[in-house]
Amino acid sequence: MLIEAKFGSLNGTMARKKDRFGSVAEFLNRYVPKEDCSDPLDREAISKLEDKKILEQLCRNVIFSQWLTTKSEQSFVINLVRRAAPDDENDFKKNHLSGDAIQFHRRTWEDLFALPVVQSEQGKTLKRYMSNKTLRLAPAFEIARELICALCVSLSRISGLRIHGS
Repeated sequence: MLIEAKFGSLNGTMARKKDRFGSVAEFLNRYVPKEDCSDPLDREAISKLEDKKILEQLCRNVIFSQWLTTKSEQSFVINLVRRAAPDDENDFKKNHLSGDAIQFHRRTWEDLFALPVVQSEQGKTLKRYMSNKTLRLAPAFEIARELICALCVSLSRISGLRIHGS
């Protein structure tokens, strides 16, 4: 499993990396699939995209993930972002990936905050950190909803009542 953890920046595109990678063709030639494996990238589709739509960083991670796994293992790439970040998951799957050799998913830091372990005694340090974390002098995460959901789950367990959404 390869996790691309983003905090304050967006997923990198070719438009911002031309000086580093050159043309789209040069970029694709640099990142080749593992021998004897199907190509996880739809190179033809990628070649037809505008530079600002080519998610180069995620493409590189897909190739790296493939190289890190054996033939008997399933490759996973997780794009860990803040909830406020653009949701690139469907576009990336549709316009960058070929087949299902790589499982790609977008998850948010806020999703992590909602995990039961974070709401438990064991997770109190991480919960406090995430609750107080800032980005550009503003709260970094949209966690109010997660706090309410965690409270509802706790109340429903204590009372035995079913609370909508828990």
